[in-house]
Amino acid sequence: MAIKIYKKDLLVGGAVVVVFLLLSWLMPVKTSFLLSRILIMMLFGTAVNIMFGYGGMIAFGQAMFLGFGSYSFVILLSKFHMPYVLAIAGSILMTVVFSYFISILVLRVQALTLGMLFMGMNLLLYNVANYVPWLGGGVGISYACRPGFATSDKSFLVFTLAVVAVCFGIMYVILHSPFNQIIKGIRENEMRLTYLGINTKRVKQLMIMISSTFCGIAGILYAMLNSGAYVTYLDTNISIQGLTMCLLGGMFTFWGPSIGATVITFINVYIAGKTVYHRFILGVILILVIYFFPGGVLGYGGDDKGRVKDFFGKIMGAWRGGKRENE
Repeated sequence: MAIKIYKKDLLVGGAVVVVFLLLSWLMPVKTSFLLSRILIMMLFGTAVNIMFGYGGMIAFGQAMFLGFGSYSFVILLSKFHMPYVLAIAGSILMTVVFSYFISILVLRVQALTLGMLFMGMNLLLYNVANYVPWLGGGVGISYACRPGFATSDKSFLVFTLAVVAVCFGIMYVILHSPFNQIIKGIRENEMRLTYLGINTKRVKQLMIMISSTFCGIAGILYAMLNSGAYVTYLDTNISIQGLTMCLLGGMFTFWGPSIGATVITFINVYIAGKTVYHRFILGVILILVIYFFPGGVLGYGGDDKGRVKDFFGKIMGAWRGGKRENE
């Protein structure tokens, strides 16, 4: 059974890679920017879901790690003139260390206040980046930081796809290892695991660090995409979007956040360029998904199909009744 699940997920992952490669070849060059952003948000949403869906920890502040990864990478390149590879490695290492200290602070409080503490730290970091001149103030730091072999949008899309695919592979292995059973156990009944002798605080700390590290990698790619690090990366709206991606696609599934990230990014970038009512459209989609698919599009809610069938059955019944009256 487990082998079949792995084969299915591998086929899904392969299909996603093929689709993006085909789109990069068939679609206009300007579409490559949107596709790259979708891939980056897919990575960010899946990283957020390690804490949110799998671990049951509501963190309204994962954007601070996305922003931290962006700023640290751009600063190492532009201000310290570090070699490209070392700047990437240094940024990832700094994100790991930063997430370690953040995890120490947030795990001192109860679960209900952990999310708000995350948001407070996110807001603090946002204001630091917004007002400290060395960090560019409210403007940010503009710097052409794409790798030399991926300066064009199409080549950068292929590079982003490769990096995201590797990150997804690593996250998949982590989330299908015995460690996943422990974090699920913490989500369902932390006290029971404590009685079994498992140091749940250490597990949570590791969970936060893993999630935050991949958020930081997404931030590095985001800085490359937009040629710089900007204060908007640290906006709490991005943190909320990360949670929404998980809810929309399915927070208890591996591929769910990717679907949510695709929908939200497409609306925020493409639809927003067509109409000012893009937030209204997103709101309608969220309401429909939450009502008909409480577990997300890929969720496993047992009453989802029945709920949809019942709703459309009522609509068809009303339509047929009205048609008979007209006759």
